Amino acid sequence: MEDQIDRLYGLPLDQFTPARDELARRLRRQGNRDAAAEVGRLRKPNLVAWALNQVRRSAREKVDELVAAGERLHEAQQRLVAEGDSEGLRRSAADERGLVEQLVGLAEQELEHAGHPSNPTLQAKLRSTAHATAADPEARGLLELGRLIRDYEISDLGLGLSGAGPARQPAGKPAPARQPAAKPRAAPPPTSRGASEREIRAVRQRLDRARTRAKELGQEHKQAQRRAADAERAAARAATDLERALADAERRSGKANEARGRVAELERALAQIEAQR
Repeated sequence: MEDQIDRLYGLPLDQFTPARDELARRLRRQGNRDAAAEVGRLRKPNLVAWALNQVRRSAREKVDELVAAGERLHEAQQRLVAEGDSEGLRRSAADERGLVEQLVGLAEQELEHAGHPSNPTLQAKLRSTAHATAADPEARGLLELGRLIRDYEISDLGLGLSGAGPARQPAGKPAPARQPAAKPRAAPPPTSRGASEREIRAVRQRLDRARTRAKELGQEHKQAQRRAADAERAAARAATDLERALADAERRSGKANEARGRVAELERALAQIEAQR
């Protein structure tokens, strides 16, 4: 099953859905309904996810290097908070950005070969998704499997201070040597203590905004639940009213039929009386 699923995510994008459906049908014919249901639930990747999945297959070592760089960046972020080591964060961030740019370039090549020329929007989504592997365990795990299904967003700083534990180093794999950054972003002077404080303040502000948005969404969810409950009660009342109206209509229909029968009977009697005169 794992090999067959890997094959699906390695196919050209337009072949994914028919191949998935055919695999699910074959499994059902073989009597393996659970596996067929699992395959049927697999989602087709979007264009950004598909391109990065192909890079995982064609340049596996680059993805491994990016994952390791993301782990070093996460550790540097923790040192920044604990020790104020802004220089270590800048070095780790530069390494991670350089590997992100390499991965984006490889993904653009995959898109070009598949007949999907890159554009600024695709580049931005490729870049943000590649950056997300440094902070988002879900994105990192799916990219390592080559089974991404969507693109991800990440802050410009690429910081993952949301409370997640340190990223795990794959067993038996030493961290690869740091590679030079490609097109590094301008950084404040190494001796500037204020730079690290600004970075921390920016992250805290984003965290506050995220918490506020989460609270708003929670309230909207409760409101939607209340509206759904009101609609359900209204539907129940409407169904009861409809049932009563139908029953009343049926009773009235029976009485109308009886009246029409009585009229017909009286008309026949009248006709007989008139005929005898």
